[in-house]
Amino acid sequence: MGINQQKLVDLLEVSRPTISHIENGKRKVSADELIKLSEIFNLSVERPNIGETVIYKLLYFIDFNFYKK
Repeated sequence: MGINQQKLVDLLEVSRPTISHIENGKRKVSADELIKLSEIFNLSVERPNIGETVIYKLLYFIDFNFYKK
């Protein structure tokens, strides 16, 4: 996919802890962030919860190696 957590931080214009909180379910994705994420990952979010669920799963696995270290 060629995107890491820092690249995502830059594209969404949020902090790295914000991405971490979203990944861990401590913070919900805002509507604006969800739209940006759908564009970044080329996903549709028109069907409720399906696109959002996929985005959460992508966020979880995007920097898996970062958390293994």
